[in-house]
Amino acid sequence: MSDAAPHPMPDARDGLVSTLNQTGLAIEHVDDEYTKAFIEFAGQAPGQALEIGTAFGAASLQVLKRNVPIIANDIEPRHLEILRERTPPALRPLLRLMPGRFPDELDLPPGSLGAVLISRVMHYMMPREIEAAVARLWSALAPGGKVFAVVDTVYLRSIQAFMPVYRERKARGDVWPGWCENFREIVVPEYRALVPESAHFLDEDTFPPFFSRAGFRIERSSFIPRPYYPDAIRLDGRESFGVIAVRP
Repeated sequence: MSDAAPHPMPDARDGLVSTLNQTGLAIEHVDDEYTKAFIEFAGQAPGQALEIGTAFGAASLQVLKRNVPIIANDIEPRHLEILRERTPPALRPLLRLMPGRFPDELDLPPGSLGAVLISRVMHYMMPREIEAAVARLWSALAPGGKVFAVVDTVYLRSIQAFMPVYRERKARGDVWPGWCENFREIVVPEYRALVPESAHFLDEDTFPPFFSRAGFRIERSSFIPRPYYPDAIRLDGRESFGVIAVRP
């Protein structure tokens, strides 16, 4: 990582911060049960803790405050520089920064991990990329290790233009009904500059099978309400979906 002064962290608005690389908004607080469960489990996991797509490090900082080492990954090096600056100096020896795109660019030895948080990352992957990512997690986790995965769903007010397409695909049995190649075109105008060109919106029928097909045991899965999302995004309490998957 560079020794240059880090990029200033953008201001938070309603608990959300714009990422520096057009991957939407980062949540600047820990509120959902899946992220909280990761933080609780990290200190007793059968291997290292890793957060994939940490953004500005809200969850990683909570793990560090418990004096638990963590690997923080993000595709945007500037996010990691900001996280390092936000980490109290006494806790920085516990923090390992790992820039790169998951899964292809990360060095994760087989069986080395015990707990992985991948929150609001997989909905920016193509379907085959999700399959490859889950397979890599299986390889990198020790037996008894857990993945805590959270994605955004199609139940967002900002993408309701996509809902008829999604419903039609799901009704005819498409395997990946939530794959949206023109995300930037269909999202409401005020968010177009903040998001990538494509996204893959998942739900209770389409997300857990990625893990079960790879051999994971699903410990828990459910929708996650986001009451603090802006009115233009928040819909009906099903804005996100979480999975806890265990490697036997």
